[in-house]
Amino acid sequence: MPHTRVDDVELNYRLRGEGPPLLLICGYSADHFYWNLQLAPLARKFTVIVFDNRGIGGSSRGTAPFTIERFAKDASGLLDALGIPRAHVVGHSMGGMIAQELVLRFPRQVDRLVLAGSMARLPRVGRFAGPFWADILEQCGLETFVRTAMTWNYSHRFFEERWEEAMRLRDLLIAHRREVPLAPEVVRAQYQALLAHDTVARLGEIVQPTLVLVGQEDILIPPHFSEELARGIRGARLEVVEGVGHALNIEAPELFNRAVEAFLGTA
Repeated sequence: MPHTRVDDVELNYRLRGEGPPLLLICGYSADHFYWNLQLAPLARKFTVIVFDNRGIGGSSRGTAPFTIERFAKDASGLLDALGIPRAHVVGHSMGGMIAQELVLRFPRQVDRLVLAGSMARLPRVGRFAGPFWADILEQCGLETFVRTAMTWNYSHRFFEERWEEAMRLRDLLIAHRREVPLAPEVVRAQYQALLAHDTVARLGEIVQPTLVLVGQEDILIPPHFSEELARGIRGARLEVVEGVGHALNIEAPELFNRAVEAFLGTA
């Protein structure tokens, strides 16, 4: 994958497809690998841009402290570096928080906005449990980290009805993380960025057409946080995907891709 310089970091990115630009922003501890089930389908109608946030995957860490604002500036700088003045933006989980900050700080760069499994503020349970992700990775190892993350990210139905698929996904994630290691200190730094994020009072400033997507069985960021986003953003559309957990773009990729494509296609 190519790299481009944005301020103090080298960002790892990938372009695929032709059509209106579509920037996909991944979430907590994830790299561009997270969008594998979106890249080819959405590239049929869009120029899809995926990238690794600073310190993750193939992107350098840089010297600036990790904040959601800093991540948003990185995303903005990437669009500038690629000569893309305006793009549709899809953000999942922490990526949705970055997308909120991007549209608030750089509104001219965002056409339509999709916030999936995201929130305007970190809930108290996130403040209580958040640090354990880095602890698990550091103290228990990669396999336990992946198994724990999957437990929180996927619905019970996924494990009950698609057990073999879940085991293949587990093995795939472990293999990917062995090839592209995830540093516990980066996970901790991302968590600190999450702690300071709060756009509740500013959601009304977002004027771009917005779709809010959430899995009905999301236990990591339950649907009422998506409802809060949809209430705060004028004219936002809320869609709840039945029987699906937090990682709805992986658990139900066809539904996710169809919803995104339909929403962006109404421009």
